[in-house]
Amino acid sequence: MYEASLNANLQQERQLGKLYGDPGSGLDYSAFGNTAVQAGQQGESALARIIAYMRLNVISFWSLYGLNENRQPINADIDCVLVGIDPQQQVHAWFVDAKNYKGGSDTKYVNLDPRNLVRMSISRRALIKGSDGTPVVKMSENMATQRDNWASTLETYHVAAQWMVCMVPGGHNGNPDVSEAVWPGNVRVVTPGQLVAEIQSLSLLPVDNIPPRVVRLFTSAVKQQAPAPAAPATNTVPMPATSPVPAPIPQPAITNNCPKCGQPLNGQTNFCPNCGTPLNA
Repeated sequence: MYEASLNANLQQERQLGKLYGDPGSGLDYSAFGNTAVQAGQQGESALARIIAYMRLNVISFWSLYGLNENRQPINADIDCVLVGIDPQQQVHAWFVDAKNYKGGSDTKYVNLDPRNLVRMSISRRALIKGSDGTPVVKMSENMATQRDNWASTLETYHVAAQWMVCMVPGGHNGNPDVSEAVWPGNVRVVTPGQLVAEIQSLSLLPVDNIPPRVVRLFTSAVKQQAPAPAAPATNTVPMPATSPVPAPIPQPAITNNCPKCGQPLNGQTNFCPNCGTPLNA
């Protein structure tokens, strides 16, 4: 799936109204180091290509603002939301945190404790150290926090949501085994293949059946819109300047707040000064 999707045309997805935002762009606002940002951007881009290649009946939204406890937008990044509607007119949304961690099909991630994973080689039955010199990988509570903070909004819009971490392959060596891994807050971990199969199992309708108000909800939360493609040349007469034009959807203001409690970070890049949440997980 990874290799086949490498040539997927994301620009075409935008033109079809099936992709909003720029995969990986939200990490530019994060407190992660350059290496982590690059890995995260590669993971989101790889997942975006897989979703496009599989021609799923979903609209994908990339790099969205999170919400604090008062449903106000904050800079806590949500990598991706996939939205579709089933034949019973139920709208579904998959909130996905794309992870691009070290290792291929010979690598397995298991929980050391509720906040940490450990990386191991399946064939060698040995722990694998990362670039930081340790096999332990810290996990963030962001997805569980955002699940709670988005709950009332999704209920208002009658959206059935699934929250998950997706372990995206970082190359041609396959996916790590994440079958026994769980993120804080009991957020499940899936492979791209499992995510695709889950979406396909619902026999979703074409995306033009999704209520416009739901589409507006998620487009308004997208952090950065990719530049619009140039309009093709036509022989039509331009609309007069007085023609009514719909107002753009307002974008939430950028705030540098803790993804858990919403308090200002005041330049802190390691831990929230209010609740102690790690910012580099």
